[in-house]
Formats: sequence, C-alpha cells, structure tokens
Amino acid sequence: MVKKIIILLICAGIILLTAGCEGDEQNSISNDSQKIALSEYIESIKLPKNLFVTFDPATVSEIASAKAYNITWLKLEPKKTAKHLLRYNVLDTYIYAEGPGFKAGNGKWTEYLNIYDGSVKGGLAYSLVNDENDLLTKLSYVINPSPGLPDGVAQTLGYANKMDYSVKKNLTFSTYEEAVSETGKVLTACGFPTLAMQEVYSLDVETMKAHYQLYINTRGKDEAKDQIQWSKDDECYLIHFRQIVDDIPLINVLWENGIQRNWEPTETQVSVFYSKDGIINVQARGLYELGQEIREGSLISPTDALQIVLDDYKKAIQTSETKIFSMELNYVGIYHGKELQLVPAWVFCISHPIKLKETNEVINEYTYFVINAFTGKQIRTAVDNG
Repeated sequence: MVKKIIILLICAGIILLTAGCEGDEQNSISNDSQKIALSEYIESIKLPKNLFVTFDPATVSEIASAKAYNITWLKLEPKKTAKHLLRYNVLDTYIYAEGPGFKAGNGKWTEYLNIYDGSVKGGLAYSLVNDENDLLTKLSYVINPSPGLPDGVAQTLGYANKMDYSVKKNLTFSTYEEAVSETGKVLTACGFPTLAMQEVYSLDVETMKAHYQLYINTRGKDEAKDQIQWSKDDECYLIHFRQIVDDIPLINVLWENGIQRNWEPTETQVSVFYSKDGIINVQARGLYELGQEIREGSLISPTDALQIVLDDYKKAIQTSETKIFSMELNYVGIYHGKELQLVPAWVFCISHPIKLKETNEVINEYTYFVINAFTGKQIRTAVDNG
C-alpha cells in the first residue's frame, strides 16, 4: 500500500513538472513573439486565402508607451484669428449655426472666415475669392481636397483623384517647403495646436487640364459650351496637416463603423490650398485642446496589433482579394461616458474590391480597423469605448 502511494506521488510530481515545463515553454514562445520584429513576423506568418499584408513594416513606428487625455474642442478666439488670416478691411460680421463669421474685401478680392464653435466644432473655414477669376471654384472640378484615399467618384470618374498629382514637387511661384512653413506660421498665430505636415500635392496646370477634361466628359455637351481656361497662374499646393500630441498624429479620416453622428469626435482635418496669392483656403475641424492626463501605460506591440486583425479576418472566408493596406499609431477621440478623451490606437486601413451595380466597374472600398493600443480591444465607434 505504501509503495502504491509512493508511486502515485512520483507520477503526480512528474506530471506537475512536465506541465510546468510546458507552461514555461508557452511563456517563452509568447515572449519571443512579442519581441519579434514586425517585418520578420509578416514574413513568417501563413495568411488565409485572399488575405494579404501589403504595407511596408519599416514605416510603422514602434512606441512602447503613451498617455491618454481628457480633451475639449478647440476654441479659437474670433478677433485674434481674423487679425492673422484676413488681409482686407472687415465689411460685415455675422453669426451662423457653426459659429461667428467675418466678410472682408477690397472690391477685387473677398474673404470669408467662419470660426467653428457651434454645430461644427474645433476649427474654421477660410476662403480668399477673386471676384473676377475664382480659383477655388475651378479647383472644385479637378480635385477632392479631403485627406484619405480616393472615394468612389475619384476612382470611377477620375477628375477628383488627388493621387494623380505629384507629391512634394516645387511649383514655379514657390517651393512647397516655403508654402508649408508660411501656412504653419499663420495657423499657429491663429491659435492652432501643434501641427505636422502629412502630405503636399502639387497641382500643376497640365494635370488640372486633364482632370477638367474628365469632368467635362462626365457632364455632357451643355458643360462643354463654356469651358474654363487654365494657366500656370492657377497652379497651387494642397497641404494636409495633422494635429500632433506627444509625437503621435491624430487620425484625420472617418474611421467609425456604421453611421456617424455629427457631434461625434471622429476625424481631425486641416486642409489648405496655397497659390501664388498665398493661403486661399483653409478647412479645419475636429481639433482639440488637451486637458488632464488620465493614464500613462505600455502599448501592445505592432506585431500583437496585427495579430488581432488577422485573427478577426480568419473568422470568415475572404471571397475576394483583401489587403491590409496601411498601419499607423494614431490618437483617436472618443466619448467615454460624458467625457471626451484622446486615446492611442493602432489604425489599419483595409481595402476590398467591390463591383458597382450601375456600371459593373470594380473599385476599392476602404475601411478601418481601430484597436485601443492600451487594451488590444477593437474600437468600432467614437462613443462609450475605452
């Protein structure tokens, strides 16, 4: 009987020792996977059919820790902003639903400035209009100025596709660096938070002419009767800025799943047209002022974040080519209860081909997979996540 008990104890000890070794081995594998470089990880994984990782891992910043903040919408002081943006005498002031506004001019030029402090928050809209030859109207036919990848119109009709223009190419009236520098100084003087240039598109006359012809082709004979004439004087830069907090950019594209409500904190956008006449248009909204720091902690690694996306996409069969197109650490604004907060998040852009029923054309649809970089949980909307 005693021998049986001894044998049982020895067997139990062996089992526990083996289990402990297996646990140590699993922990070792887990730790190794956390330490592996993103590029090595992408090369080592076996992806399911029709799922591809196409972004360059060298472009992904590896940041070990970050902070979360309480935030409020940026409130620009109207008189101060008008002082630094308006060039001519103020002709009128008004109050719109979006906030206070100014109209200025000198007979040849008219300026419009609206400060967002109402139904639209955290920014402004500014335009400098030549009453005889309005460049802004002309530009509306040849480019979509919003940040982000081409939408369906840009892909199918072509005339609004900003990707056709050169990037960071100097135009004759100014270098792009000078345009970015001067614009940044003006926006800072107006009270904007820290910004960083994301991209500069150089709108040259030849590409604008080609885009305008595409526009005419979609509109028919009536539009063709009174065509716009283009010259090198119409050349300009489209500059995209992003708000920066702790060296991390705020997301500037609509990332939510489902329907966006107009009061939700989603994309933070700053777009500027800069011509030979300087700044001729600013569209800025969704900017924030930092409040109290509410958390500082370590972030899940890029490798772990990518694994979360892959695990999600493995749940369903991909019937068409699906590409994980880009990956970046951003700050996103969310409502946590009644508090507006800024949290770090891993943002993946995913492209899917879709066929349009009307024309049978195939275009790319872009969606976003956003992961809380503290918790590893997916953020689907800008409300009640954390």
